[in-house]
Amino acid sequence: MSFGQNIVQSRMKLGLSQKDLAEMLMVSAARLSQWENDKREPAVENIKMLSNVLHVSSDYLLDNEPSSSVSLSPEEHDLIDQYRNLDSYGKHTLHVVLQSELARVAEQRSQNESSDQ
Repeated sequence: MSFGQNIVQSRMKLGLSQKDLAEMLMVSAARLSQWENDKREPAVENIKMLSNVLHVSSDYLLDNEPSSSVSLSPEEHDLIDQYRNLDSYGKHTLHVVLQSELARVAEQRSQNESSDQ
């Protein structure tokens, strides 16, 4: 797909109108329309803003990613952003908690499967 088509698809996945996205990016709706219709290309700063607002990578927008790439929900994108803001101690702590929670869920599933038999 083209750059413009990737913007439209990402915008629609989030349920944003063209006007909504233009306001979030602080550009005119006409300028956004030009990007979406592949009439003009945005500056690098605008591509960065687009990727942040649309919760996709700039590679995806530029069609440098395979189409089978994993799509993240806004909540997952926020979690990744929060993780990146942690220091090494916070990341280690999060990994410990995550491993504990994964073990708990696996144990719960195992118990449920045993009781189903």
